[in-house]
Amino acid sequence: MALSHRERQILAEIELDLIHQDRAFSRRFDALEAAASTTGPQRFACRISTRELVYVLLAVTLLTAVWTFVLLGAGRSCTSAQSSPPTTSTTAQSQVSTAVPHGAHQRC
Repeated sequence: MALSHRERQILAEIELDLIHQDRAFSRRFDALEAAASTTGPQRFACRISTRELVYVLLAVTLLTAVWTFVLLGAGRSCTSAQSSPPTTSTTAQSQVSTAVPHGAHQRC
């Protein structure tokens, strides 16, 4: 957010007052400004190496692939269990054992 003209004037007045009142502070402030002009605006930013960035991207890609395979595998097992045709049996005993009780839900 940019400062208005009046706000810049006020800051300039404050800086001039500090320069005249405290010379040691003024020298430290000038040293900070000189360092900022040589190193750029990101002098306090966290620096990350290219190798660290590659490792993070590789880990994210690997975890995404693993989760994709897990979810696809879980989807196949549910759809294959649901889509298999029911077997016909001639005995009443086998029909009772394969029937799902009322209110029971299959997990998929």
